[in-house]
This record gives sequence, structure tokens and C-alpha cells, in this order.
Amino acid sequence: QALQLGAVGVFNHASWVDAFLLVWLMAPSGVSKADNAQLPVIGSAVRALQAGLTGFGNVTEVLLQRVRHPSYCRPGGYPIVVMAPEGTTANGRGLLRFRTGAFVLGRPVLPICIKYRFRGANPAWTMGDARWNFLRLLCQWRNDLEVTLLPPMQPNQQELREPALFAARVRSAMADCLQVPLVDACHDHYLALRRAGLRGELEMADVLALAAQLEA
Repeated sequence: QALQLGAVGVFNHASWVDAFLLVWLMAPSGVSKADNAQLPVIGSAVRALQAGLTGFGNVTEVLLQRVRHPSYCRPGGYPIVVMAPEGTTANGRGLLRFRTGAFVLGRPVLPICIKYRFRGANPAWTMGDARWNFLRLLCQWRNDLEVTLLPPMQPNQQELREPALFAARVRSAMADCLQVPLVDACHDHYLALRRAGLRGELEMADVLALAAQLEA
């Protein structure tokens, strides 16, 4: 149904494993920096999946050209575009604020809900060293995850005018499916805290309080 509607997929991003899962599940397209297409190995994957290649500041334009193309979501044409509206990986215990990039396109949205089941190490890629994260996953007997595809959601007239409203409705539906809270934080908060020289482990309440101070 999502392909028939020419929808855009959105998913909650927790781990680098998400990319392999989505390629196995639907072989979607995405958005990538143009320079990535020239990288060894990774560049071949970017080109094979027909990712939309962007320069600086033209992401929305590239996406609009893609979803408006006559072959979008058609057999032999461009594959469905899938995006992570949180803009970064999170720990899976809540949903961060959604950016509106996937919602300004005026297309139906296919929510893809990914939930990792674990007892030991959280598969979420929230640590700086990807090698350490990879090693921890290998040291677990198993790493389980569940994927739920919600029915495609159509924007109403008001949401077409105000994409943030559409993003909020999709985010709430995904949070209900995942049974996690909505977290009033985003990747920009993390970057601001890093620029302020903050390091180490913090409780979420402390992060939100500090982020609010930095925004003020």
C-alpha cells in the first residue's frame, strides 16, 4: 500500500544495525552526501541503492525531485525513500523530537517502528567508539529486534500547511507502538552540550535542564 501511495518511510534510529535491517526488509533509498558515493565499498552501496546525493543545503530540493519523479515507488524505478527524522541514533527508551524533512514533501508516510530486545548491552549506538559497540554486540549470545510497519499515514490539509503537526502525529503513533515516551530533546541539544565541554553520563532530566539553559 505504501508503494502504491508513493509514500516516504520514517523509522526510529537506534543502531547501525538499522541500515542492514532496512536493506534486507525493503531495499530502500535514502539521502547521502555526494562525497560518500566516491568512498570505497560504501560508495558502491550508496550508488546501488540510488540514494539521493546532496551538496550543502539542498536536501529538500533533492528529495522533492525524487518523490515527484514518475518512476518513484514503481517497478524498475526509484525505490521508496526512508529517513530517520530524529536525525541521530538514540537509546531506544524514548523518541526524540522529529525533524520535518520527511514531512515537508506532502507525501503519505510509512512509520517503521524498530524495537531491540536485550538483557545485557543495549545495541543502541550512543557511544562514541563504534568498534566498542560492535564488540559488545558480538559478545552477546543473541540480539533480538522487532519491526512493526504501521499503516501509511496521510497528511490532512492543515498538516500540509504545517508539516510540524504531521511530524508530531506520526511521532505520537510510533511512540504508542513502541511503548516509549516522547522525549523533548534533539540532536542539536547533544551538539550544544558537547560544544559546552560537557562529558560523561547524565540522567535525562539533567540533559533536558541543561539543554533548556543553552536554548535560552
